[in-house]
Amino acid sequence: TGHTYNVTYANGIKLSIFDGEGPNVDYVWPYAFQAASNGTFQVSAAYTTDGGKTWTSSKSCIDYSLAASGHEGGLSEPTITELSDGTLKLFMRCQYGESYALAVSTSDDHGVTWNELAVASNVASSNTAPTLSKHDVDGDGVKEDVLVWSGNNLLGGTARARGPLNIAWSDDDTATWNQKLNLFHGTPLCAVPGNGVQ
Repeated sequence: TGHTYNVTYANGIKLSIFDGEGPNVDYVWPYAFQAASNGTFQVSAAYTTDGGKTWTSSKSCIDYSLAASGHEGGLSEPTITELSDGTLKLFMRCQYGESYALAVSTSDDHGVTWNELAVASNVASSNTAPTLSKHDVDGDGVKEDVLVWSGNNLLGGTARARGPLNIAWSDDDTATWNQKLNLFHGTPLCAVPGNGVQ
């Protein structure tokens, strides 16, 4: 990738335009990398046009408009989805002191380039890793985006509270989220010290 230190707490995806032999992009795998000697991270992505035999790193380095918060500050732990129009969207851990939401960036060329200035998403959380995947939520054969994340607490990008663990799904390309559910509520995990649940 050309970066000195990469972190792969991320999920890759197979694109709807997969052809296995080019010229289409087949898979995209986002990653975080150390962008500065103080431990600040940024996000980029690698993509393949030959079914995974060779990979190319995007020239885009995704950053945020605020100053990073300490070691491991910045953007990291990205998760990716493909929207219905082919746009790719990243949701990322956003470790900035005044950040209260996951960050997002999009690509309209199948991951070759990205919007390099991430913006706040509509998901309250910052200093935790999100995970996105596609599932047929209501049995109609259509796969919707399902998001799992922790730290829905609005404590900011320097908070270490990692609970509660949340799940929600979107049937409109992540514009809104349905049935946000705290997976710890009403369980013995609510009483675990330090999980951020009151």
